Amino acid sequence: MQPEPDRFTVGPEQHRIRIDRYLLGTRPDLGRGGIDRLLRTGRVRVGGRRRGPGTYVKRGDRVEIDLAPASPSPGPPALIHHSPSLLVVAKPPGVPTNPTGGGPGGLLALLRAQALLPEGVRPGIVHRLDRDASGLLLLSLAPGAHRLLLGAFRGRTLRKRYLALVEGSPRPACGRIDHPLRRAGSGRVRIDPDGLPARTRYRTIGRLRGASLLEVEPETGRMHQIRVHLAGAGHPILGDSRYGRPAAVVPPPRLWLHAREIRLPRPLAEEVRVPRRLVCPLWPDLADHLERLGIAYEAGKM
Repeated sequence: MQPEPDRFTVGPEQHRIRIDRYLLGTRPDLGRGGIDRLLRTGRVRVGGRRRGPGTYVKRGDRVEIDLAPASPSPGPPALIHHSPSLLVVAKPPGVPTNPTGGGPGGLLALLRAQALLPEGVRPGIVHRLDRDASGLLLLSLAPGAHRLLLGAFRGRTLRKRYLALVEGSPRPACGRIDHPLRRAGSGRVRIDPDGLPARTRYRTIGRLRGASLLEVEPETGRMHQIRVHLAGAGHPILGDSRYGRPAAVVPPPRLWLHAREIRLPRPLAEEVRVPRRLVCPLWPDLADHLERLGIAYEAGKM
């Protein structure tokens, strides 16, 4: 059974205060981070309308907080391909690539629990996905494969493609974002002329009122690169509680970013014994969300 939304009425002593301060005083148990996520994913309503962090409440306003889980359990990781030197898996959302805080957990623990990771093998992590993103990850199972994969990522001979549902309609419909990035503390990244070079290509493959589905190809591999570049272009990824805004359309179940495809150069694919083109189906929660919005997506064709 889903929990009922929490409902409150703004009193005279709370007139004209910002909504995040109001919610923190009303529901301190949610914490600042939890309140920020609720606001940025469209799960707070004032007078029946979704409101974001910049809203000021007034005396008599009816405030609702949707505390229902954003989506059902994302499910376990799935095996895409396995060779003696390489494991290709689909990472579920909500799971960190690496364990956090120095403790157990993360994707590797799930893979071992499902017996998808060979006993006694310590895989090499050559790239990462954000915790709330889903999709393809490559894990090396042998030192030689690890060196080859690291070289391919550093040399940019691997091509990675993502799907992202973003706010608005990018103009032009396809293009290249070229803005240096710098870490800004507290796990954030910002555009900075003195930062490291970062380039991202995008192509619009579907549109609806208020949002667009993009195919995105990063040419560099900076932390949070796709999220920061799209937000800086005025089209943040829907469901991005860190760099986005409250959803203008139906709120997504989480960060709407999926690592769909990796293409390897032929010599590397032959060496590690995998197909040159690796594809991860769209995660069910994101596929369901597209269906709710009326976008028919199938194998990259709109």
